[in-house]
Amino acid sequence: MARDLDEAMREAVNIIADYEMSSSYSEPYTTPLAERPRLFSPRAVAMLEPRLTAKRMGELAAGNILPPALRRQLMWTAFARATVAGDDATIQAVAKRLAETEPKAKAELLALAGKPTPEERQFEAQLLLMGLPAVSARLHAGEDRLANTHPNLSLTMDMSYHRNWWCGPKPDASVPSVHFEDTSDAPDAAREWKALQDAGNSVPYFARVAMAWAQAHPDDPRSPIALFRAVRASKRGCGQATREAREAFRYLHKHYGKTSWAKRTPYVY
Repeated sequence: MARDLDEAMREAVNIIADYEMSSSYSEPYTTPLAERPRLFSPRAVAMLEPRLTAKRMGELAAGNILPPALRRQLMWTAFARATVAGDDATIQAVAKRLAETEPKAKAELLALAGKPTPEERQFEAQLLLMGLPAVSARLHAGEDRLANTHPNLSLTMDMSYHRNWWCGPKPDASVPSVHFEDTSDAPDAAREWKALQDAGNSVPYFARVAMAWAQAHPDDPRSPIALFRAVRASKRGCGQATREAREAFRYLHKHYGKTSWAKRTPYVY
């Protein structure tokens, strides 16, 4: 039995035994046990996710208690959670760590860390998240995209029949109890969990962020990019066919209709 959060995270890792016969996989899992992926268990994620702050996720991801693929997943989740919760210190710290291991996102990660104000850094982080369908602010169990090291699974590719961004936790969802005492950062974890509940699904969240920034900064060249990415997310992200996405689409075409970003978005989903 785990005695604290660190031990609970270590014990949260499972090895694939086999796929259910009712799943899309019809063949048994024949890879040798030692070579099979290590994955977060669904029950452990349900208990631990509301108790982990973005800062704590980043610390765990920087340690060695988890396999490399899960450390990568956890580090990106820490970045996304900090972004939604507005934890400026963790946004900067995790962005710098990710820049060391994620070459395709390095330029944007370093750019946001160098912005002069928390508001600028949070928006840069939100803008980056809008372009990374593989990244989620939720901790996911099973064979998640970020825990898969296949070279064709790009951070920027939105994929049918895969998770793209995230679905927010239900506002009234209760937090499962655990037998060990909560850590000293439990109030911070509760505030972040509430921020994630308030943000909701990724598509309307992105659309609200993009709209608010464009209205406050109409001449910022990033404004049409944010609107474009928010509309693009409506194709396969969680929260399709929402009022917020439609409003972002209309605003993009009304105020930035001559830009390449508007021309690349003929539809909202």
